[in-house]
Amino acid sequence: MLFSSSKNGGDLESKDTPNSANLEEARKRVFDFFKLACRALPTVMDIYNLDDVATISQLRSTIAFQI
Repeated sequence: MLFSSSKNGGDLESKDTPNSANLEEARKRVFDFFKLACRALPTVMDIYNLDDVATISQLRSTIAFQI
């Protein structure tokens, strides 16, 4: 399941996505998710005031370790 921001108010709505057809497609989808997550890190850091807790590099490493 993939979440995206809707155009009318920023509510999250779910979209069912099909399973990956093969390993190559699955790897690409994971890498695309990783890039999306990393691009969002500065905003997440600002929203949750994480500058005193962790660096963007530390969060990026944590995400990479989890996936």
